[in-house]
Amino acid sequence: MRQDLVLVRPIITEKTMALAQMSQFTFMVNLDANKNQIIKAIEDYFKVNVIEIKTITLKGKIRRFGTKRVPTQLAGTKKAIVTLKKGQKIDLFEIGDEKEEKKKVKKVEKKESKKETKNKPEVKKTDK
Repeated sequence: MRQDLVLVRPIITEKTMALAQMSQFTFMVNLDANKNQIIKAIEDYFKVNVIEIKTITLKGKIRRFGTKRVPTQLAGTKKAIVTLKKGQKIDLFEIGDEKEEKKKVKKVEKKESKKETKNKPEVKKTDK
């Protein structure tokens, strides 16, 4: 299988963000991909070292469609939970603490700039 078809998308939820803090990252992968193909694709694409990988195959749900409410089997999916070498991370999974720190810094900078504009004395222009 071609490497560009192995990884479908990253899974970004509260649970996966908590796992990301422990160097575990979750991806939706192709159903036909095996562990070796997933490891190779992640190492080549993100330039990281994979220590461990866990795969989970999820069965598709049965849903009812149409006016006659015909039951239809939806396609299944496959997830991969990848553990990286300590100290490495994938930038797609920006950890919440880092985001909050960046937001706080931006808020402080905005407040400081507002204070500076308020504290400047106003120069009155007089027409002669």
